[in-house]
Amino acid sequence: MIARLLSRWPARVSIVLALALLAALGYDALHLARQQAINARIRAEQSQSLAAEEPLEVVHAEALRRARDGKSREAHDLYARVALGAGRDLQLRAEYNHGNLLLREAMQMRQATEVDDGRALPVLELAKEAFRKVLRETPEAWDARYNLERALRLAPEPPEVEEGEAPAPQQRERAPTTMRGDALGLP
Repeated sequence: MIARLLSRWPARVSIVLALALLAALGYDALHLARQQAINARIRAEQSQSLAAEEPLEVVHAEALRRARDGKSREAHDLYARVALGAGRDLQLRAEYNHGNLLLREAMQMRQATEVDDGRALPVLELAKEAFRKVLRETPEAWDARYNLERALRLAPEPPEVEEGEAPAPQQRERAPTTMRGDALGLP
């Protein structure tokens, strides 16, 4: 009886292992199919509608497409969605691309008007802040450094005042006085 059970034991174990292997293979096949569908959505040329539970990689790719198509308001919202919920690498890519979009918009604002009315300044400040966020995390991001430099050329920042040092007085035009300088004396 024991010999009979021992002779069946390897067959039963091999059947259980084969079923477990088939289950793992099926799971991997489903996971691969899902990843391929996500990659296809990322590589798509046309804008797509997004569901709330979309992977953030798809949302980032859609933000790039909408920025390319000139739908900047939608692109801003999508970049913010990615920056708030993504991992570090994807978040930094979203910040960088958002800064690029802001810089492009500011440059278009300045070119659209002959007189610089200052409307582009807040947009440039947002672009500079986005590039600085990227550079704080990855100082070796040369693309972000270059674009920050371009933004600083368009909107230079005032020189920083060191702590404890009084700011330099502004140069003002002095008004000539017509009052006589007579001393009135002590009271």
